Amino acid sequence: MARPSEIDAYDACCGFDYSTLEGQAALRRVTDATLETRRVYVEPLTRRIALYERTLGLAVVPVLIHRAVIALISRSGLGPRGTR
Repeated sequence: MARPSEIDAYDACCGFDYSTLEGQAALRRVTDATLETRRVYVEPLTRRIALYERTLGLAVVPVLIHRAVIALISRSGLGPRGTR
């Protein structure tokens, strides 16, 4: 069952004349506000996707782990001596 505020909003939408200049201006303002809201929420996601694409995402993780293991082995003295 719809809440009273939803019914009022529905009635207001049905009774609104979209063909007038005021109606078109109102639609333009709503569209602009909707697009601005979408941009605000999508922009951070777009940056993360771009960063993921630049770094090839998780493909770099095994390389980083391998480098960390090599660094730990060389620092602890467990690796072969005189390799470098």
